[in-house]
Amino acid sequence: MDLGHKITGYADAGAGTAGISWNEGRWLLMALSPTSQASQGRTLAKQTVNFLETHTLPIPHQYGAVKVYTDNRESYVQWQENQTVYMLNGIKTPADLLKAATSVK
Repeated sequence: MDLGHKITGYADAGAGTAGISWNEGRWLLMALSPTSQASQGRTLAKQTVNFLETHTLPIPHQYGAVKVYTDNRESYVQWQENQTVYMLNGIKTPADLLKAATSVK
């Protein structure tokens, strides 16, 4: 699936959850939704890609992961820098979570 900005996402579904996943640099990103609301997950994936075109996530030591949800499940951003693992969660909306993650220097 074309997410814009020359990024391709890959759709998958199972156990009541539909998801779009893609990579940007060292980051694995996933936008997830209930299967009955898969179109909302696709929209969230495209919004995330658009946001990250003008905002930069921290550079992880090896890999980082972003999971954002369209429903009430808890989204998170996690990455490692040297021996420290960082995890951001408990932030109400995916947009606010991404703003917080991209503000880390």
